[in-house]
Amino acid sequence: MTSTVYVVDDAAEYRGLIKQIFQQFLPQYSVRFFASGDELYDELTAETKPRQPGLILLDLQLPGRDGFAMLQFIRQPDQWPHVPVVVMTSMVQQTDIDACYEAGASAILQKSMSFEQLTDMLRITCTYWIELNRRPRIDTRQF
Repeated sequence: MTSTVYVVDDAAEYRGLIKQIFQQFLPQYSVRFFASGDELYDELTAETKPRQPGLILLDLQLPGRDGFAMLQFIRQPDQWPHVPVVVMTSMVQQTDIDACYEAGASAILQKSMSFEQLTDMLRITCTYWIELNRRPRIDTRQF
Protein backbone atom coordinates (compact mmCIF):
# COMPACT_ATOMS: atom_id res chain seq x y z
CA MET A 1 0.00 0.00 0.00
CA THR A 2 1.33 3.43 -0.94
CA SER A 3 1.86 5.91 1.86
CA THR A 4 0.63 9.43 1.34
CA VAL A 5 2.61 12.49 2.32
CA TYR A 6 0.72 15.72 3.01
CA VAL A 7 2.68 18.87 2.17
CA VAL A 8 1.26 22.08 3.65
CA ASP A 9 3.01 25.20 2.38
CA ASP A 10 1.72 28.50 1.00
CA ALA A 11 4.68 29.10 -1.34
CA ALA A 12 3.68 27.76 -4.76
CA GLU A 13 7.30 27.68 -5.94
CA TYR A 14 8.36 25.59 -2.93
CA ARG A 15 5.42 23.20 -3.41
CA GLY A 16 6.46 22.85 -7.05
CA LEU A 17 10.02 22.04 -6.05
CA ILE A 18 8.83 19.41 -3.58
CA LYS A 19 6.48 17.97 -6.22
CA GLN A 20 9.39 17.68 -8.66
CA ILE A 21 11.53 15.90 -6.06
CA PHE A 22 8.79 13.39 -5.22
CA GLN A 23 8.10 12.70 -8.91
CA GLN A 24 11.77 12.20 -9.79
CA PHE A 25 13.27 10.67 -6.68
CA LEU A 26 10.45 9.44 -4.41
CA PRO A 27 7.77 8.06 -6.77
CA GLN A 28 6.82 5.35 -4.27
CA TYR A 29 4.91 7.96 -2.24
CA SER A 30 1.64 9.62 -3.09
CA VAL A 31 1.70 13.35 -2.31
CA ARG A 32 -1.16 15.75 -1.54
CA PHE A 33 -0.55 19.48 -1.47
CA PHE A 34 -2.31 22.13 0.61
CA ALA A 35 -1.64 25.86 0.16
CA SER A 36 -2.94 26.89 3.59
CA GLY A 37 -3.82 25.63 7.02
CA ASP A 38 -7.45 26.26 6.13
CA GLU A 39 -7.23 23.83 3.18
CA LEU A 40 -5.79 21.14 5.44
CA TYR A 41 -8.39 21.90 8.12
CA ASP A 42 -11.19 21.51 5.55
CA GLU A 43 -9.74 18.16 4.53
CA LEU A 44 -9.50 16.93 8.12
CA THR A 45 -13.00 18.05 9.05
CA ALA A 46 -14.73 16.83 5.89
CA GLU A 47 -17.70 14.55 6.41
CA THR A 48 -15.74 11.70 4.87
CA LYS A 49 -12.57 11.57 6.93
CA PRO A 50 -9.49 10.99 4.76
CA ARG A 51 -7.19 8.02 5.27
CA GLN A 52 -4.29 8.83 7.58
CA PRO A 53 -1.20 10.03 5.76
CA GLY A 54 2.15 8.46 6.50
CA LEU A 55 3.69 11.87 7.10
CA ILE A 56 2.73 15.55 7.21
CA LEU A 57 5.28 18.19 6.16
CA LEU A 58 4.01 21.44 7.66
CA ASP A 59 5.11 25.04 7.19
CA LEU A 60 4.52 27.38 10.14
CA GLN A 61 3.83 30.63 8.33
CA LEU A 62 0.54 29.94 6.58
CA PRO A 63 -2.41 32.16 5.69
CA GLY A 64 -5.54 31.59 7.77
CA ARG A 65 -4.85 28.88 10.32
CA ASP A 66 -1.08 28.91 10.75
CA GLY A 67 1.17 25.91 11.28
CA PHE A 68 0.98 26.15 15.07
CA ALA A 69 -2.83 26.05 15.00
CA MET A 70 -2.84 23.12 12.60
CA LEU A 71 -0.27 21.21 14.64
CA GLN A 72 -2.40 21.60 17.76
CA PHE A 73 -5.50 20.50 15.82
CA ILE A 74 -3.78 17.45 14.31
CA ARG A 75 -2.56 16.36 17.74
CA GLN A 76 -6.06 16.22 19.23
CA PRO A 77 -6.98 12.65 20.24
CA ASP A 78 -9.86 12.48 17.75
CA GLN A 79 -7.64 13.59 14.86
CA TRP A 80 -4.21 12.10 14.10
CA PRO A 81 -2.18 12.21 17.31
CA HIS A 82 0.29 9.57 16.07
CA VAL A 83 0.90 10.77 12.50
CA PRO A 84 4.43 12.18 12.23
CA VAL A 85 4.35 15.94 11.63
CA VAL A 86 7.65 17.39 10.47
CA VAL A 87 7.72 21.17 10.58
CA MET A 88 9.66 22.70 7.71
CA THR A 89 10.25 26.37 8.39
CA SER A 90 12.58 29.28 7.85
CA MET A 91 11.86 30.39 11.44
CA VAL A 92 14.82 29.36 13.57
CA GLN A 93 14.23 31.25 16.82
CA GLN A 94 14.60 28.91 19.79
CA THR A 95 11.23 30.07 21.13
CA ASP A 96 9.57 28.94 17.87
CA ILE A 97 11.38 25.60 17.99
CA ASP A 98 10.31 25.07 21.61
CA ALA A 99 6.71 26.03 20.78
CA CYS A 100 6.64 23.52 17.90
CA TYR A 101 7.78 20.66 20.09
CA GLU A 102 5.37 21.67 22.85
CA ALA A 103 2.54 21.60 20.27
CA GLY A 104 3.51 18.09 19.20
CA ALA A 105 5.95 18.38 16.29
CA SER A 106 7.82 15.17 15.54
CA ALA A 107 10.80 17.07 14.12
CA ILE A 108 11.74 20.54 12.89
CA LEU A 109 13.80 21.15 9.78
CA GLN A 110 15.09 24.44 8.42
CA LYS A 111 13.85 25.30 4.92
CA SER A 112 16.71 27.22 3.35
CA MET A 113 18.71 24.59 1.49
CA SER A 114 19.85 23.66 -1.99
CA PHE A 115 17.90 21.35 -4.31
CA GLU A 116 20.30 18.52 -3.50
CA GLN A 117 20.01 19.09 0.25
CA LEU A 118 16.20 19.26 0.03
CA THR A 119 16.14 16.04 -1.99
CA ASP A 120 18.35 14.27 0.55
CA MET A 121 16.33 15.65 3.45
CA LEU A 122 13.04 14.45 1.93
CA ARG A 123 14.48 11.00 1.23
CA ILE A 124 15.80 10.66 4.76
CA THR A 125 12.65 12.09 6.36
CA CYS A 126 10.29 9.82 4.41
CA THR A 127 12.46 6.76 4.96
CA TYR A 128 12.66 7.34 8.69
CA TRP A 129 9.09 8.41 9.46
CA ILE A 130 7.26 6.16 6.98
CA GLU A 131 9.47 3.10 6.51
CA LEU A 132 11.46 2.73 9.75
CA ASN A 133 9.42 4.40 12.49
CA ARG A 134 6.83 2.23 14.23
CA ARG A 135 3.67 3.95 15.41
CA PRO A 136 1.18 2.66 17.96
CA ARG A 137 -1.74 0.70 16.60
CA ILE A 138 -4.94 2.70 16.76
CA ASP A 139 -8.56 1.64 16.80
CA THR A 140 -9.73 2.80 13.38
CA ARG A 141 -13.36 2.11 14.31
CA GLN A 142 -13.50 5.42 16.17
CA PHE A 143 -12.97 7.33 12.92
